[in-house]
Amino acid sequence: MQAPARTLRFATAALGLAVAAALPAQTIDFLTTNGGFTTSNIVGNNPWTWTAGQGWRVNGVTTPARSRLLSPVLTASGGAFSVSATHRFNFEQSLTPATCFDGGVVFASINGGAFSAIAPTAGRLYNGVISGTFANPLAGLNAFCGEQLTDVVSTWSGSLAAGTTIQLALDGGWDNSFANANPNWNIRGLTLSGFGAPQNVVPEPGTYALMATGLAGLAAIRRRRAAKA
Repeated sequence: MQAPARTLRFATAALGLAVAAALPAQTIDFLTTNGGFTTSNIVGNNPWTWTAGQGWRVNGVTTPARSRLLSPVLTASGGAFSVSATHRFNFEQSLTPATCFDGGVVFASINGGAFSAIAPTAGRLYNGVISGTFANPLAGLNAFCGEQLTDVVSTWSGSLAAGTTIQLALDGGWDNSFANANPNWNIRGLTLSGFGAPQNVVPEPGTYALMATGLAGLAAIRRRRAAKA
């Protein structure tokens, strides 16, 4: 029986809750940065990889696998939010278009809870259900599949109480049969609206250099003040 992804719509905790002002949209260009995302193998061994100029990519395999691309923790500023992904995909699809043999699904964890599949609310939507015939670990879920070889945008939106945390997981799933030409999924950018700065993001090397320069400057100022005293 199909287990459809639920639409991502979360209500605020209570009426009258003070809502923080919406922050400007944040754009993460995966062609130039990995955005602090991490990757893991849930089933099998088929990790995502990040390459400058190409973004996050995962290839197809012919054995059952489930590979995860995990976002940093995001904190809602309160009220409406949206997450828009610019991506391409090339997952194996049945001759019956609504059936996927391989596919990509997005999950969300709210306040550190279990990850649940979520459905896009606008743009490029899921276009099939993953078959359970060939042992795909994501069998039964709505997913992206088929050939989409140019950039499209998929958006997840809803409402969250201020301070709510959310973490996103982009999971690719493969069965024990054929796989389409690589890469099977390519995430090229992300736009976040209604969130503060992502947590647990490792700064780029250039950021460390700026931090070191600033700290050195502060130390010099303190030494001059101490000498005058």
